Amino acid sequence: MTVAFGSALSSSNVNDSFVSKTANSTMAGVLDLNEASSGTRITNVQQEINNQKIKTNASATVSAGGTITLSTTHQMQYFRLSGNGGAVSLSATPFGTGGGFIDGTIIRVVGTSDTNTISFDHNDASNGAILNGDCTLKKYNMITLQYDSELQRFIEVSRNF
Repeated sequence: MTVAFGSALSSSNVNDSFVSKTANSTMAGVLDLNEASSGTRITNVQQEINNQKIKTNASATVSAGGTITLSTTHQMQYFRLSGNGGAVSLSATPFGTGGGFIDGTIIRVVGTSDTNTISFDHNDASNGAILNGDCTLKKYNMITLQYDSELQRFIEVSRNF
């Protein structure tokens, strides 16, 4: 059986065409979803699902004036950071200037040291961080930011200190 472009989605045609009912299987090809009344189309459903999971990065140290390297595919990212050898301030553009950031990406950064702290500065410039005041992350302090591609800024959503 085949499922033609634009045909109605049902459990019968999906199960018969893509999924084994008796064994683990892998779908060949890319599954697209189209919502006819809205005109919205997701052209690679599995990739969209993969990009929704939180990307947890290994604990790391950052040097003074350094940046945090974001994934350009994951829409939720988590970082555990401390300063490299002492208290440090990040670059005025803490996530770099390379671009490729996904609109709406949520970034959470948690400090892992009371002495090797990480500081973010408010910077209303392209790829800067719009903060409710400068902040320094000590151990267990967390800040959450969200990227807005139209404004080209990382905007503070919350902090726990």
